Amino acid sequence: MVTPGMLREGLLKADTAYHAWVGAKRAIEERPGGVWDIAAILKKAMQFYLVELGVSMLERVDGPHYTFINPKFHDDMSWMVRQAVRLVRLFVEKGISRDRIVVTIPSTEAGVQAARTLERKHHIQTNLSLVSGLAHAAACAEAEASCITLCYKELSDTYGRKPTSNNPFIRAWEAMYGFSRKAADEAVQETVAYFNLHKLPTAVLVSDLLNVDDAERLGDFDAVALTGAQSLRARAPSSSVAPSTTGSSAKQRAKETPHPTTYLESSDGSFLSAMPADQRTVAKATLAEGLKDAMEQMHQATMHMLEFIQGEAQLAHLDDVGLQEIYEEDEKEVARLSSLVDTGDSEEPLVPIRWDDVGFRMRMSTWDKPHQLPYRA
Repeated sequence: MVTPGMLREGLLKADTAYHAWVGAKRAIEERPGGVWDIAAILKKAMQFYLVELGVSMLERVDGPHYTFINPKFHDDMSWMVRQAVRLVRLFVEKGISRDRIVVTIPSTEAGVQAARTLERKHHIQTNLSLVSGLAHAAACAEAEASCITLCYKELSDTYGRKPTSNNPFIRAWEAMYGFSRKAADEAVQETVAYFNLHKLPTAVLVSDLLNVDDAERLGDFDAVALTGAQSLRARAPSSSVAPSTTGSSAKQRAKETPHPTTYLESSDGSFLSAMPADQRTVAKATLAEGLKDAMEQMHQATMHMLEFIQGEAQLAHLDDVGLQEIYEEDEKEVARLSSLVDTGDSEEPLVPIRWDDVGFRMRMSTWDKPHQLPYRA
């Protein structure tokens, strides 16, 4: 499952940053009329990077691939539909079956409507993320989303911020005995119980678990998204995990919840107002915090890509003399950093060095052997 955070982290690692470079180069080469419209190039470069990264993962791992659309546009249903259709088309152009692609969309009111349109009209599988509990999940199921994802950490944090009493002693007791985690457990288990009881086809995923043991304790959801470290731990033999104490009550509440629900009957798709007040509050808070984090991660990844594209645009408008001058600056910076390394001093580049430009590598007479440069950050 690719997320905005993973996209940003990928830019900081050589093997995955390569896919960003490929995406940026393609966006630059395909610019209409050779015009340097930076905003348009950047938009395409980020999509190409997302697809290149996804294809590399699909070549190594069987099963579905969860990609995503830019969370910045979580309130624009038409935009989300268009971008999801384009994203799937880009994967298909790379030889990937559309049946292996699942597009993650925030479970805002516009996002749920977008998922319904994509599933019914375009036959594109969707995963509605940042789902907060049973009522919210039921609305997503009405939209016929292929999957929903409950973010355990986000839910736990939301309940931790939600005041349940003005009494400071009660609030201190709740904090000490893990009220927020218990509430998050209940939200997940009620949702799973409801979907299992009514045999709903929408799969329930859980992400951002605090530890691997949570997966065993929470029970019968369909899949879990683990971090790399959690995946390694999950493969090792584990000690027995105490069963959750909320299981039976969660099943009872699932039985008491009406089915089918009618949250999406409103013509404008404003299902949040139809939810019970307490669940509506949690849904809004979960979406707000989750989207804030996702948009920040996406912004940082985009700014990193923008820096590269602006550098390419600058180089494209320089003549031979201008190129020679900037490579001379790079060479001086390399010499300065090398001398600092030799004396054991800490080094910090004052300007970005164009390590991978062929012109710079030829000046250093190591264009085909970049690892032989005297210094490399």
